[in-house]
Amino acid sequence: MEISVSSTLKPREQCLMFSVGLSVWQLHHDMVAVATAIDLHCYQGSFTVTLRSEMTKRLSACCFWNDKEIAMFTGRPPALSHSYFSCPLLLDLSENALFEVGGKLEREVEALDEFGWSAGEETYDSTICRVMMTSALLQDEVMELFVGNSSQFSMERVK
Repeated sequence: MEISVSSTLKPREQCLMFSVGLSVWQLHHDMVAVATAIDLHCYQGSFTVTLRSEMTKRLSACCFWNDKEIAMFTGRPPALSHSYFSCPLLLDLSENALFEVGGKLEREVEALDEFGWSAGEETYDSTICRVMMTSALLQDEVMELFVGNSSQFSMERVK
C-alpha cells in the first residue's frame, strides 16, 4: 500500500487524510469481523478471574472502543453495537496481580469494590481500559440516537 502525501500538509493533516481513507475503514471492519468470529462481543469465558479471562475482556473492550473512536472520527456508523455486546468490563487489577497464583490474586480481587474498581490510588492499564470502555458504551448510545434513523430518536431516550 502506497500513500502519497503532499509536503505542504502538516503532520496532523496528514494523519487526518490517511485516517478517513478506505484502507483504514476496511482494516477496521476486518478487525471487527475477526473479533465477532472469535466471540469477543459475547464473552463465554470463566467467571473465575484468570490472566486469560481478563486479557480476553481487555481485547474485547479495545475492539469496542476502537470501533467507537473510528465511527466518531469519520462520521460513519459504528460496526459494533452495545445491543449485541455482552462482554463484562475487565477488573481494575494490575498486570502483576494477574500473573500471581493462588491466594494473592484472590486477595487482590476481594479488595476491589462492588463495581470492580480498585480502592487504591494506583492507575493501571486496566483502569484506563475500563474508563475507555465505559466512555465507548456512552458514545455508542449517543451515536445510536443521533446517527441512527429518526424512528430510534425520542426525547424519552435522551432523558
